Amino acid sequence: MYYFLIWLMLLIAVLFVSVLIIRQTMKPTEKAMQSQKNIIAAVSHELKTPLAVLLSATDVIETSPGCTADIRTHAALIETEVSRMTRLIQDLLLLSSIDAGNWIFHKSKINADTLLINLYEKFEMVCHRKSIDLQIEIPEESLPPLFSDEDRLSQIIGIFLDNAISYSPEHSSILLEASIKKNNLAISIIDHGIGISEEDKKHIFDRFYRCDKSRTKKGHYGLGLSIANELVSLLDGKIYLNDTPEGGCTFTIVLPYGKSE
Repeated sequence: MYYFLIWLMLLIAVLFVSVLIIRQTMKPTEKAMQSQKNIIAAVSHELKTPLAVLLSATDVIETSPGCTADIRTHAALIETEVSRMTRLIQDLLLLSSIDAGNWIFHKSKINADTLLINLYEKFEMVCHRKSIDLQIEIPEESLPPLFSDEDRLSQIIGIFLDNAISYSPEHSSILLEASIKKNNLAISIIDHGIGISEEDKKHIFDRFYRCDKSRTKKGHYGLGLSIANELVSLLDGKIYLNDTPEGGCTFTIVLPYGKSE
């Protein structure tokens, strides 16, 4: 027993010293990471104004009396690229806010049926232009009110719908489905696109990770799914990824029906 106590004390001492050493070793790395996040946040914030000015300038050019078709084409190209950069800046600022821990949700009672129908109508035209059939399935009885942040929930579902549209071929279908499971609201986005490999599934929610290694999908920077994952986690929800039986993938967002605050 005497020797056992000595070994136990030595083990505790070694573990204590190891923790101290690891903490000291990690401090420079944590400091560097925090510095990098601060730089990204500062640069993103500073870029918002000049990008807004560029968008305004292109609008003026396109509507000016002497604007030729060639100039209008180039102005439209500038507008498209500036819009892409603006979305990237907004995503970076959102992630910086979440990392800093100062993200505030504005929760209220949400009519889930109305929210889903509005999203369906919003993305239906986008799908129509790509010859994709967007469908919606919700229970015949109204879904119970959900206490959550309506804007952020719309953003989350919109990210998954946009992702499904981007990676679905023409003449395929996408289903937006909602159901109640064990006092939780389950919202599924089911597509029949190219699917996600087992290797990509491990990193699908990592920041800046893209399944499209060639990066031919210009509208995506690899931040959408990571943002959705962060927001769902902050809303005490979970995201599940499964293969669609007929091909493609199914993302399911599960949110608890908690008590209203």
